[in-house]
Amino acid sequence: MHTTTSAAAIRDAGHIFHLRISGALPISIQNMPEEETGAVYGSGDGSFNLVNYSKESTGGAVSGLNGLSSSIYISRNLGYAFAASENSRVLTVVNRNNGGSYPLSLPGIYRVSVNAGGTFAIAFVQNSDYAYYPLQLTGAQTIQLFRRPEHLAAWRGGL
Repeated sequence: MHTTTSAAAIRDAGHIFHLRISGALPISIQNMPEEETGAVYGSGDGSFNLVNYSKESTGGAVSGLNGLSSSIYISRNLGYAFAASENSRVLTVVNRNNGGSYPLSLPGIYRVSVNAGGTFAIAFVQNSDYAYYPLQLTGAQTIQLFRRPEHLAAWRGGL
């Protein structure tokens, strides 16, 4: 696999930041200038690296992803990463606050999107009207759901 180094130049309030990021085929830059942070995804090797604009340096890699991703986002507070893997048909949710990585099998998944606050993510299925959103249940909600399966319809929005 060929590894390239890309130079990302970001203009913010009259300043230009030059960052050198290693990875294979870096194709996506998620820019969060208010937080002085960004994230760069390399589609060739699946690397997802954080960058620190104030220090003009890398901030480490996001681990726990499930292979190459066709779409990937991280929340503004860097607490959660969401990645859709079209090839492996998996939505991966990485909780960076507790170190957990949760792969969810979703046939046909190909894109993911996250709202600005990082409180809602939605995963899209290709050539379909289906869309999924992950929901982290509390312990009490999990017990309630498994004790009374008929509540599953309520969790699915009454479908």
